[in-house]
Order: sequence, then C-alpha cells, then structure tokens
Amino acid sequence: MEKKIVGIFLSMLLLVSALPIVSGNMIEKEDTVTYETIFSDILFFDDFNDNIKDFNNWTEIFNSGTWEEENGRTEFTLLESSGSGSRSEGIESTKIQAMIGGDEPWENKLTLTWKMDPDIGSTSNEGKVTLRITDGRNWIEAGYDRVSGVARFSDSKGNGDEWIGGDEPWENKLDIFVDKYDVTMNTNSGTVHDSIFKDGISTFNVQIYIELAGSTRDLYQQSAFDDIMVEGVAGCCFPAHTKITMADGSCKNIEDVKVGDRVLSYNIKNGKYTSWMVKMLGRPVHPVYEINDGLISATVDHPFFIKKPGDIVGWGAINIKKAKKFITYKKDVLQLEVGDQLFTSNGEWIEVTSIMPNVELVQTYNILSFSGTRTYFANGILVYEEHPPNCVTSYLLEFLSERFPNAFLMMRQLIQRLGL
Repeated sequence: MEKKIVGIFLSMLLLVSALPIVSGNMIEKEDTVTYETIFSDILFFDDFNDNIKDFNNWTEIFNSGTWEEENGRTEFTLLESSGSGSRSEGIESTKIQAMIGGDEPWENKLTLTWKMDPDIGSTSNEGKVTLRITDGRNWIEAGYDRVSGVARFSDSKGNGDEWIGGDEPWENKLDIFVDKYDVTMNTNSGTVHDSIFKDGISTFNVQIYIELAGSTRDLYQQSAFDDIMVEGVAGCCFPAHTKITMADGSCKNIEDVKVGDRVLSYNIKNGKYTSWMVKMLGRPVHPVYEINDGLISATVDHPFFIKKPGDIVGWGAINIKKAKKFITYKKDVLQLEVGDQLFTSNGEWIEVTSIMPNVELVQTYNILSFSGTRTYFANGILVYEEHPPNCVTSYLLEFLSERFPNAFLMMRQLIQRLGL
C-alpha cells in the first residue's frame, strides 16, 4: 500500500514540476560575482545564562520530574519511583531547518556542541543523561549512563559505541555528514560510516533529557545541560525589525509574525496582490548584507524580485549558487548587483545603489507558507520565501496544501512517516 501511495505522490510531483512557473524574460546567468562568507550559520543556541525558561526555544516533552533554569544552565531533577520502569524529564528545541551534503565545504555537515553534567547533587546512583537530534523519523543520541559508568552514543540504525567514564562534566561535539557522523565526548571520539539523515534540507529538533529507573523512594537524580549550539547552513532570512506587510496593509516586525498570520503577497504572473497564511517560522543566526545603506538587510541567498538593465526581470540574489538551493526557479536566479532595481509594495521599482556586507552574526527570522505565490514584502520590497525545491516532501506539501487544504496536515504526517 505504501508503495502505491508513493507512486501516486511522485506522479503528482511530476505534474506539478511540469507546470510553467513564471512568465517573463527569465535567463540563466553564470555566477561571475560572488559574495562568499566563511561563516556557518548558528541555527540554534542557548547558554541559559538568563536563568529564565525560554518557551520560544524549548518545550517540555517529558515531565515526570522538574525542569529549572538556574545557575546559568538548565537543570533536571527526577525522584526514584516506588514502582517499576523508568521515568523521564526533558525538553525539546524549536524546529531547526538545516542542510546536510551541499556542494560547498561549509554545507557538508551539521554540528552540535553541548555540555552536560550528570551529577549536580544527586542522592541516587542511577540515571541517564542524553542529548538526541531527530528529524522525526531518524535520530542520533549521545549521553552518559550513571549505572554502567559509560559514555555512550547510538542511532536509529543500530550503530553505536561506548567508553568508560565518570560523573564528571562532559563536553561534547557531534558532526553529522551525509554518509557518516563523528562523535567526541571529552577525550573520546568515534565515527560511524552510515547515512542517518537524508541529503538536502531537513527539519530537526534537539532533545535533552534524563531518565531514572531506580525504585528507592526519596532518592533523586539531578543533572544539567549547558551551551547547546547547532551550526550548519539554513537559508534565506531577515534580521529583527524587518517590516513585513500584512494582508490588511499593516506592518509587523518579522520577529513578531506568528503562525496563522496572513501576509500580503504579489503574483508576478498576473500582477495581482493576494495573501497567504504563515505555516512555519525559522530563527537561525546569520551574517547579513545591507542594501542601499539599510533600506533592507538580508542573507546572501534571499531572493528578491529584480529588474536588470534591458528590462530583464526575475528572482535575483547576492549569491546565486547558494540561492539556487532554496528557490523553485533555481535555474533562473539572476545576480543581484548595483544598478539593478527592486520591486516595491506600491508597484514601483527602486534602484540598488549599494550592497555592503555586515560580517557580524545576527539573529535572523524566516516565514514560510509552502503554498500559493510564496512571495511577500519585507521593508516594502518584494521577496521570495525560502523553500528547498530539491526536497520531494516540499513539492508534495506545496501541491497538497494548494489543492487539498483541508487534508494538508494529515497528508504531511503521512509523507513524513513514509520518509520522503
């Protein structure tokens, strides 16, 4: 049955991909001008130094104990149970979009670093401390087992290894590639040559939690995590305070846009204004470029609707090669340069007079719809939402959400279950 469903979905995919995408004079241009940066993106980071639970970053998913943010770290406490079985306490990060296996060296991997302290005052000698990264189907985890006295890592395909250790603090690193991953826990390291996550764009969550299976009442495990960071390559984004034009004509800072909000959009095929509903948010950290001395700031890959000399119009970006990974019209991305023009919300064009890098890493934001025109106005400039076209799931989600909106969530879950 699943094979039949996949076949139907792939047939729909071919239909959708065969449809004309945009009208107008679209040309492919060689990437003759590059604005590269050596920075990978900090896709997620929490040092817990404010000692305040950040519900924008974390959701409590195991609640058999207590979760506190104290002493500049996040702390979990679990009591041993008088019954049988283990209990858990822990949290899960917000969704993290990232690429694994791109063409450039900095796109090849996803890196996680974190600190964990298995014992910060426990009276129990039992318990486990674990960090897991998952795409909802596959996972890699690493942690410390206080009963066995070993640091251990494993994955959803049955690989793993362990080392003798102690209750001392652990500094850890996980580098994930398409065909392998490397684990470092203090001075121990190991490599697994296997593909755990798919090549391309995926959405991940990080989970940190503790488990306790002891049966002596009043004894407890108390453990801590700190400095959780995920680095890699995400995609097109804007910094805080970028004004997004909403469907009713008002403006809202991009960091204040919420799932369910409707934003103003523009159909470049027929020249009509429309709107779409925000279905997903992103919050990676990026270096950005400033256009026209702060008229708008964006990452190097974010597509703008531009007009070049000779009235050539299309989607353009500062870095063509990187933009092609995130835009449906990837064969037709134009080089955004001084002298080009940007399309504005009042239907006029404004000339680009300067493009300047700001190499400091800044918090950026992204909004996605997966359907409709997928264009919106940022600081009054028409832009395109990030959307990984090389991902089969994304094409299917777009097709289903446009044509069968009532079944969107159900079908999305089915596609994820099938691992497309």
